[in-house]
Amino acid sequence: MGTGYYLEHAPLPESSAVTLVDLNQNCLDAASQRLLAAHPHVAASDVVGDFLEPDAKAALAITESRLGGTKFDAISCMFLLHCVPGPAQRKAEGLQRLAALLKDDGVLFGTTILGKGVQHNMFGGALMKAYNNAGSFDNLEDDAEGIVQPLRETFADVKFEVVGTVLLFEARKPRSA
Repeated sequence: MGTGYYLEHAPLPESSAVTLVDLNQNCLDAASQRLLAAHPHVAASDVVGDFLEPDAKAALAITESRLGGTKFDAISCMFLLHCVPGPAQRKAEGLQRLAALLKDDGVLFGTTILGKGVQHNMFGGALMKAYNNAGSFDNLEDDAEGIVQPLRETFADVKFEVVGTVLLFEARKPRSA
């Protein structure tokens, strides 16, 4: 969930219900406070969970039953994947599992900083390597195709664009499992 910056600035309708999911309770608390300060009319709930957990029975797995049986209109993964440990395939598999949580007309969208297939400027490249060395990022081998191709396998409608070093993606129409 990070800081909640995007939720703070989102144009949320008054009847919105927002479920925040993160592995870190401190991030959830900060994001929730920011969300509710900007949108006091929103119904917000927090869930400590891990979208990478493949075992639906695991305590931190993000499943429909753990989220109160809710299917979502939208799932946001803004500037998330480059912070997630593991190869792009593992991250994409986590995104694929989120398809089961979307309504038929729902959308999964997000952004991530790529490590491969893009040209980082000197400052950006040095900063990215420093964050990777510190363990804050794990994206040196992440490329657009490694994220997009698994989305194409799971969703009937996938759009993406690389802007500078950032992949923007949108996936709609989850295919039946």
